[in-house]
Amino acid sequence: MRVMCHEIEDPAFDATAVATKPRVQVRPIHRPPRQQPNQVPDCHWRVKLNPDVDPARERDITTIMAQRRLARIDIPRKQSSEPGGWDYYDGPLVEQLHLEAFYQSALAVICKELAVQVQKVPSSIARS
Repeated sequence: MRVMCHEIEDPAFDATAVATKPRVQVRPIHRPPRQQPNQVPDCHWRVKLNPDVDPARERDITTIMAQRRLARIDIPRKQSSEPGGWDYYDGPLVEQLHLEAFYQSALAVICKELAVQVQKVPSSIARS
């Protein structure tokens, strides 16, 4: 949980703020290690839109990564012809999302997007 709450979530929240609401502040309420053994959830943040702060800025790594071929991959989406299922997940949060809820064509896109997301950043770029 420590890696997820400290190393993954923090930069992900900042990147989302830059892309969507630059004056959003996401601050941890608590993260691992837990103060008490029964403390839940493992990670907890406060999200606040603060018009009085300077807007968040993209980090240098974002500019570097945007120049990579991987950042420009176009994943085409076919129109589904099968009955039932979701084409997109663009509604309210679903806590127990099951991939079986999607059309086969949507699952193909999801798999391709996941393949792009799990690409390892070369250490020479990550250090810059």
